[in-house]
Amino acid sequence: MATKETKAGAAATEAADDFAAEEAAPKNFSVQILSTIKSCQLQNGLRHGDHVRYRRYCARKLRRLRRALKFTHGRGRMYVERSLTPVDIMETRCLLIPLMNAERAWAHAMELKEESGDNSRARFMKLRRFKKATMWSRKLLELCGECADTRTSLEAEAYAAYMAGGECMERDGWEAALGNFATAAKIYGQLGNALISDAGQEELFLERVRKANKTMEYCKHMTKRQQGTADLQSLKSGVGDMSGELQAKLNSVLADARKKQASNLQHLDWRGYKIAVRSEATRIAILEAKDKTKQRLALDDEAKTAGTADSKSREFKMSLCLEVFSACDDALQAVRAEKAAAKQGALQSEKAMEELALLSAYIRELKLRENIEHKLMLIDDLALRLEQQRKCKAESIQTAKGGQAKKVKPADLVRMYDTLLQNVADLKGLPEPAEEEEDEEEDKELPALELTFRFLRCFYLAQSYQAHAKWREAFALFERGTELAEAAQKRLADARGAGESRLIQVLTSRTEQIEQMGELIRGAKIRCHAKAIVAASIRSERPDADTAELPLLLQRLATIDLAKTRSSVDGALPYRVAAVPPDYQAVACKPCLFDVAFTSLLRPSLLHRLTAKQKQVATTRREHLVQEERAQEEEEKQEAASGPDGAAAGGWFNVGGWFN
Repeated sequence: MATKETKAGAAATEAADDFAAEEAAPKNFSVQILSTIKSCQLQNGLRHGDHVRYRRYCARKLRRLRRALKFTHGRGRMYVERSLTPVDIMETRCLLIPLMNAERAWAHAMELKEESGDNSRARFMKLRRFKKATMWSRKLLELCGECADTRTSLEAEAYAAYMAGGECMERDGWEAALGNFATAAKIYGQLGNALISDAGQEELFLERVRKANKTMEYCKHMTKRQQGTADLQSLKSGVGDMSGELQAKLNSVLADARKKQASNLQHLDWRGYKIAVRSEATRIAILEAKDKTKQRLALDDEAKTAGTADSKSREFKMSLCLEVFSACDDALQAVRAEKAAAKQGALQSEKAMEELALLSAYIRELKLRENIEHKLMLIDDLALRLEQQRKCKAESIQTAKGGQAKKVKPADLVRMYDTLLQNVADLKGLPEPAEEEEDEEEDKELPALELTFRFLRCFYLAQSYQAHAKWREAFALFERGTELAEAAQKRLADARGAGESRLIQVLTSRTEQIEQMGELIRGAKIRCHAKAIVAASIRSERPDADTAELPLLLQRLATIDLAKTRSSVDGALPYRVAAVPPDYQAVACKPCLFDVAFTSLLRPSLLHRLTAKQKQVATTRREHLVQEERAQEEEEKQEAASGPDGAAAGGWFNVGGWFN
């Protein structure tokens, strides 16, 4: 009996020692936190921004985890919370409980943020949910520090810092948010560099780093804004592609800043005129157009300083030009609305209409100058593609997306320069400066622009004729281009001496291009001259039978000689189908007919169709007309009967004459 008791006691002691050894052994669980939450988010609503669906998924996931791990809260008459401690962590799924709690609180906060609006109660609820998400993320960090490996602990620390940064942003604690996001970006960056072999994990970490960096730029801006040294446009150009939430915040900040600036913009000084800007919509649109133009010019200066220009920055500048056009259109629409209101109102005055006309001209000038620079950027792209086509004639040029690029012709550039010349003509048609204001710079700027655009248009028009083997016309245009190039260079030199406007600076940067075109013109003239001589000699060597003008195809439908109608590039006889324009032919003239019997026709009576009252009115009116006609006839008879001496006039036209 004693032996049995001794054996039982030894077994119990051994089991207790094994349990203590198991508890004393270090726990080293591993959880891929970012990969887990990213997968859950994409599969449960956040691919489309549905935070409600994701919150419900997190709640269901928590319920399943607690039931599977047998870690449910106490049930009964009173709720007894069962908190998770490091001792309770027996497997990897236990670490998902604080993670899902944090995600559920964050999803609920984002849901309230979308629906709250100006509701203060919903805002406080949102802040409490953000705080709870931060609390659960720190709980996860605490548990991972004791029960997980180093990589999971680092990822939990970055996750907790990211959640804390989001909470600080919602509470307008920009410096604290900046520090938290910087910590998260640093840890995620190190983890991404350490996991180069795992491409999927590396991409997730680097994406989170990019998102954190964009948010840090916004936090830096808001910190500077509190200090009064913020630059909104530099922030927007520096951040690049932003999330929808950050973009909405930035747009609201930009709108507030423009409203404050618009309150100070009461009038404009333009060409010696002082123009009052009364409409707030017009002021905001003008400020927006100026901000976009300033932002594009800053990008141009950065590209000049760096000496390179990538395609993304070029596309961004193109989009800025389009935004300037949209803002100018909004301003013009607001001015038209003011004009309509002024015409309908009782306080219409000539001075107000003149101010609105000047304001409309000012906005049109902004749009025209921006349009000129936009067209010049498009022309640079087309000219580059045209040069690439000439270098590789056999190979097709590929676009950035991998497709085949559309072939560029010199005629496309000719149309572009036609538009630029029209823009210059529109600038000339704007109101003249005031008498006391003499704008010498503009007087020399527009002629320089016009001559330069005319020269470039002439150059590409000559190339277009050259491509169609019209050597004489191309030679004449190249000759004209030489004259225009010399005149344009002189005008540009005079304009640079008068002042450095933006368009003059743009054309000055193309001085080398204009000189290169002058050298190309000299060689092209020689080639066109030689080609024209060769074509003329070929035509002179042909026999008279071949060079004789053939009758039209419509006149020789029964007999056609294909040997005499062969065509070639050097100007052989064409296929003459019909005369265009057709010859004039005599057409019989339509005679003029005079209806002399119209007044003698007897018209049928329509009195039977009238009512009794209408008949009475018609009869009275007819009697009145008959009396007037008789009185008029008597007066005419008396005038005809009385002559210069008072005697009756004789002859054929007398009452007793031949006609009577």
